[in-house]
Amino acid sequence: MLVADDILGPYRVIKKDLKPLSMNAGDSTWSSTRPTARGYNYFERVHSELICADLTADYTDVPGCYSTHFPLVQPPYVREAPAHFTRNGLHYLVMSGTTGYYPNPSEVAFAASYHRPWTVLNNPHPDDPSRSSCQSQVSSVFKHPHKQDLYIALADRWLPNYVASSDAAIALHA
Repeated sequence: MLVADDILGPYRVIKKDLKPLSMNAGDSTWSSTRPTARGYNYFERVHSELICADLTADYTDVPGCYSTHFPLVQPPYVREAPAHFTRNGLHYLVMSGTTGYYPNPSEVAFAASYHRPWTVLNNPHPDDPSRSSCQSQVSSVFKHPHKQDLYIALADRWLPNYVASSDAAIALHA
């Protein structure tokens, strides 16, 4: 874990090998509320479920309060790479399945608060013929600062030369 007084740095290491709640953690996202400034860490408990854990006041550790979500039997059905944002008082997560570096369909869910049960809305890219989230994995969603209701999703493309066919995606998620 790195911290800095400015986004451009310089950064200093304050923790190495962070294992929240002594769990092996996969992809994660950190979020905070306003005006209370409480922090939360969503992370994939490797190949089993998604965890939402409260953070300490300085956002550097997980004291023990957590909830579990989306428990599924095995990859690719386990959710990972959560991207959290809020809209109109609701919390949203955009997540992907666990297929290593290969693209797969994302899934969107919403809840009334960080630890509440989530309602799945389904794939946010229904018109993508490859059914692979446009060959990418959503990593962040943010509200445009100058538009009333415009949200922008950023995504990772781990294998830029890989082209998923709709048949391969359907077979993978059937």
